[in-house]
Amino acid sequence: MRFDKSIGRPPNEDRASGAHRENIYVGGALFDESGWNNRHAKDISSNDSEDAVTWNVFVGLLGEMDLDVVGAIDGLPGATLRLASSSALVLWNKPIAVQRDSARIANKLLNVLGRVEASALGQSEVEVTVWCPDRRELGICEAKLKAGPGVCKAVSSSYGKRSRDANCRLYRTNKPAQDNGCSYWGEGKGAEAFSARFPENLVSRYLRFQRPIPGCEEQAPCGRLYQLMRNAIIGRVLADDLQQEDGAETSFALTAILAQDYFNPEPYSEFAGLIRDPQAIRFGVITWQGIRDALLASGTRSVADYIKAHTVLG
Repeated sequence: MRFDKSIGRPPNEDRASGAHRENIYVGGALFDESGWNNRHAKDISSNDSEDAVTWNVFVGLLGEMDLDVVGAIDGLPGATLRLASSSALVLWNKPIAVQRDSARIANKLLNVLGRVEASALGQSEVEVTVWCPDRRELGICEAKLKAGPGVCKAVSSSYGKRSRDANCRLYRTNKPAQDNGCSYWGEGKGAEAFSARFPENLVSRYLRFQRPIPGCEEQAPCGRLYQLMRNAIIGRVLADDLQQEDGAETSFALTAILAQDYFNPEPYSEFAGLIRDPQAIRFGVITWQGIRDALLASGTRSVADYIKAHTVLG
């Protein structure tokens, strides 16, 4: 795909204004066809947002080439991000309709989210899901610019929700029963149906996280490292589903993509040390600049030039 602001057709008035599309450099037709709501339209079209960089880089590479980005950051586990010309791409739970498997992977992702997460929580959005059918490799990417790992909104004081009455869903007593309990821990009144689907809680199955202590939930690993935890669990369950359905071994990798000048390595190093089986959940960190360098080395300049010119990444 060429990087050109004129790609695509004007959006419907009820989908996004022309101003919202100003920074969509690639895949305008795909953007319109994917049915993004106004919030996503604004985020994807804001040059300084993580969503904009995620859209422009991944859609810009979609179906074009085979690319291996090998990352190495001092003190952090390295990662290999593999993008193949046959890859299926799902962004924020929506299939990007180029590769035929994209809709299948999106549907299976939504199925896993529906089984794993308690319905009262609402449905999480997984930023980037990549499926390479030829290699039987599933990847989930957590893309960041200046922010750190996503936290649990239920316990984070940054969302203005903390109180002594325990916002952590494990300890809530002042909410309807269906809104109590954490499906990831498989505990609490709201998690009864979940425990029937997963006999053991998924946090303990895959991670060495300590259970939150009442009054200190924000400091617990599942509070501070929630998004990494969620993506690791969702990705591994999805890989197991694909393996069972297709009858073929399926690997899973969780990759954090960071801006090299805007991140604290400590939470990522901590999370890597809390994974029970590094072969089942291959976790690593790369940078947007590492993607740029891999593209330049391969002679592909369009996406590389976009990253280089970005106000945060350049």
